[in-house]
Amino acid sequence: LKDTRKLGEEAIRVALRMAKGESIADMTKGATVNNGFMDVPSVLLDAQVVDQENIDAVLIDSGYLKREEVYTEK
Repeated sequence: LKDTRKLGEEAIRVALRMAKGESIADMTKGATVNNGFMDVPSVLLDAQVVDQENIDAVLIDSGYLKREEVYTEK
């Protein structure tokens, strides 16, 4: 899982620095992603493994999803 709330927060931080003409090199830590044309400096966030041991804490207790969105009847 990559929490889209955290991705959004980081995207805003990067965009604000770029809008001010500031470098983001310290934020990317040298990471790049190739978009098919060039290597684009990138801020990469760690993914979190979600399993049956931590599903409630990671998805529900964090407010990312509601219990009824995770546990639905088929």
